[in-house]
Amino acid sequence: MSWNHQSVYDSLLKKGHYEKPGEKDKYVSLDHHERNELNSVLYRPDTKNYSKWPLHINDSRAGFSKELFNRIYPALEASGTSSNGWKRYRVIDWGKFAEGLGLS
Repeated sequence: MSWNHQSVYDSLLKKGHYEKPGEKDKYVSLDHHERNELNSVLYRPDTKNYSKWPLHINDSRAGFSKELFNRIYPALEASGTSSNGWKRYRVIDWGKFAEGLGLS
């Protein structure tokens, strides 16, 4: 399969990952945490505010998986940290990212 932003997003949904309700700034979790425990989210491709850096990770939150992060990190480019502690990333290789998430 040829992976891209949309196919990874859709695959996470099919696996039952949490998706933010509503239409504004929609995202899906990378793990199976619920809303109040989220530590890693991928914004939907058509989300204007986050299209350049669609992956946000907060490694200081409970349940953060260093193992998961180490698997996906080779596919990422860091952007910096927002004021609320979330680190922003661009996915530079969707195939490696999907593999790290266990989707392929």
